[in-house]
Amino acid sequence: MVQQAERAAEAREDAPRRRGRPRSHLSDEKRRQIVAAAIEVFGEQGYNGAAFAAVAERVGMTLPGMLHYFRRKTDLLLAILEERDEEHFAMAEAGAGGGWTRQREVLRGIVARNARRPAVVRLFTVLSAEALCEGHPAGPWFRARSERVAGAVAAALRDSQARGELRDDLDPVALAVEICAALEGLHVWWLRRPDQLDLVAQFDLYLERLERAVLA
Repeated sequence: MVQQAERAAEAREDAPRRRGRPRSHLSDEKRRQIVAAAIEVFGEQGYNGAAFAAVAERVGMTLPGMLHYFRRKTDLLLAILEERDEEHFAMAEAGAGGGWTRQREVLRGIVARNARRPAVVRLFTVLSAEALCEGHPAGPWFRARSERVAGAVAAALRDSQARGELRDDLDPVALAVEICAALEGLHVWWLRRPDQLDLVAQFDLYLERLERAVLA
């Protein structure tokens, strides 16, 4: 029945359309559904442990049908990672040049957003750990991302120093690494103890202690 329904859906999508949404919109919507299903499956089983077909089953498609959208498992993995970070970096870029107050708001906004998306955070954390293994397809992506994130935070800290908001004897690169490490560690603890740890409140406590040490 599922295969028949899938073939019927694909036939409808291939047929000429006189009204309604363009085919590209339907294709984009299906891709979003597949990515959402993959977030669940990879988050539950890990990237290495999850079968590509399990994602197709979760979204109610045949494997050949899903291959129309993502030819390889690694393509789907990168789509998930890029979608998540595109939103975060858009938030960070919006706060560029706004000094420490704005940077604080950006960091807190990212944490608050993550607190509402535990499945995505769990997946990202699992993949980040798996990517430490030699030869993992996401290894280069995570290394590049770490450098990009730390670089963006360091640039914001330099701007804050230039404004006289932060102590001028601080190393912005070292402080950026500390902030990124604190963020990653807090997320891991939160995933392990979601009922006992308020992610946003705990990050606020960290920021308060940090500011007492670094503000000019």
